[in-house]
Order: sequence, then C-alpha cells, then structure tokens
Amino acid sequence: MHKQALTGYERAMELGSVSRLSTVNNVATLHYSQGRPAEAEATYERAIAGYKKVLGSEHKLTLGAINNLGTLYFDLGRLGEAETMLKQALIGKENALGPEHLSTLSTVYNLGNLYSDQGRLAEAEAAYERALAGYQKAVGPEHELTLKVAKDLQIFYRDQGRLAEAEAIDERLLNGKGKASGPINPTRHDES
Repeated sequence: MHKQALTGYERAMELGSVSRLSTVNNVATLHYSQGRPAEAEATYERAIAGYKKVLGSEHKLTLGAINNLGTLYFDLGRLGEAETMLKQALIGKENALGPEHLSTLSTVYNLGNLYSDQGRLAEAEAAYERALAGYQKAVGPEHELTLKVAKDLQIFYRDQGRLAEAEAIDERLLNGKGKASGPINPTRHDES
C-alpha cells in the first residue's frame, strides 16, 4: 500500500512534496519492519535529504526520520552511526520542540537503550531517568510509554545488582498494570 501511494504521489506531485516525503519515510519503516535493512537505510536517507531540502534540518519530520535511521543503525549493531544520528535528532528536537516534548523523550529513550548496550551505564541511567521523568510529567505515571521506560529502567537496575531500586520499580509497575493507556509499542520509531 505504501509503495502504491508513493508511486501515485511521485506521479501527481512535485519532488519536494511533504506528503510524498512522509510516504517515503513510511516506506522506509515498512522495509525496516520487514527485515530489509539495506532498503530501509537507503529510503530513510532519501526521506531525510528531501525533508532537509523542503523543511530544513530542524523540522520535526526531518528529525523524526533521523531518529528512525538511528534506531535502524542501532538494531544493525552500527552503534557509532546510531549514536551520531540519535544525538543529531536529540539536539534538533530539544531546539525545535523542547526538552519535554514526547518526540524528544523518544530519542532520549533510544539513546538510553544504545548506551546500555554499549555498557555506558551512567549515561544509560541518566537517559532512562530523564525519559521516565519526562513521560511521567507529559502523559502520567500509568501511561504505556511511562510504564515501558520504567520496565526498562527496572531491568537495567536488576542487571547491575541494584535490587532495591529494581524492586521499587517492580512495585510501581504492578500498581500501574491494567490501568495503562496509550500506544502498546513505545517509540522505537518516530512519527511520520
């Protein structure tokens, strides 16, 4: 469906159309979810280049596509490239959207995952805590986004043997389950 939409947009609209570029980003996400990383990478790069040309480097759609490419690199184990993309997205989002915007917090969370995988524990903890505090403030303590970050922070503490901190989060998660609202899959990918 995305490919058909993209073909139609390419025929009907000028090359710099935001709608077309959003479709390009969506097709990249589709390739990513289908396990076609090379196609996803090339398509995200195409979307980013188009967004930069039409909307500028600090537009939320440009930054969302940069975040998406960063998460692709993370999943491929290309951690240096992932960090570069995610930091670029974070700086841009902080400037354009503010430090407490949900999209900004999504990138903070993604950086927490990256730092955790790299064994950069202090940076991972700071990112998880920032994302958790931001989500609590923005959407509440029982929202699915908040609970997902809390669960990841709980696992992070448990893996370090910090059991008292992990148990405190376990208690919170148990109290929040069943009341959660919002998207089931927190933002590994950004809005399109």
